[in-house]
Amino acid sequence: MDFHKQPVSQKSGVDDWIRRGLIVLACLWLLVGVVLPLLEVVHRATHSELPVKIQEPTDQQKFQDNFFGQVDVA
Repeated sequence: MDFHKQPVSQKSGVDDWIRRGLIVLACLWLLVGVVLPLLEVVHRATHSELPVKIQEPTDQQKFQDNFFGQVDVA
C-alpha cells in the first residue's frame, strides 16, 4: 500500500471568490460598525475636557489685591 499520496489541489471557483469577498466585507463591517465606535467610547472614558474661564480683575480689584483673579472650571 502506498500511504504517501500527493495532495489534491482544487482550483478556486467563483463560489470560493464570492465567499472570500463576503468574509472581507464582514470583517470591514465589524471594523467600522463595532471596533471604531468602541474606540470612541474608550477615548471618551479615558479623556475629559473641562472648559476653563479666567476672569481678569478690574482695576479697582488690582489696586486692592495684586493676586486677585478668578478661575472657573466647569
